[in-house]
Amino acid sequence: MATLTIASAARTWGVSRQTVYNKISEGVLSVTKDASDATRIDPAEMLRVFGEPKTEARQLDEDGEPVSIGKGDSLRSLIEIEVLRREASEQRALHLESEVSTLRRQLERLEAKEDVRDRQLEAALKSVTEALRVALPAPETAAAPRKSILERILKL
Repeated sequence: MATLTIASAARTWGVSRQTVYNKISEGVLSVTKDASDATRIDPAEMLRVFGEPKTEARQLDEDGEPVSIGKGDSLRSLIEIEVLRREASEQRALHLESEVSTLRRQLERLEAKEDVRDRQLEAALKSVTEALRVALPAPETAAAPRKSILERILKL
């Protein structure tokens, strides 16, 4: 996929290079480095951050000189931009699906750990209850109520 230099991206979208640098430093605009360690920007990123290009798209000839793009080429550029936008959307969707899958796996692991802890707590509670039952004396049986003097005299 073709990438742009910061200067060409700024020129194509009609913003200053400083604006592009500011967006990069704010973390709003992501960049990559090419083999020569030059900073490159994906046009899809420029679309995401700045919207449609503000200036007429230009191509370079074999000597690196700008060549005006005719109406047919402009349509081709719009189609390429739309393709890039769709690719970016698909990549975003794949990334989000991956994140959801990762979060589901983490949730399953946490639920499994929670089940193990619940079983451990139940076993510990049973153990403590049994230990208390053994360690504490049995409750005393209620003594028969004492007879009154009259009952004792009459031997009731």
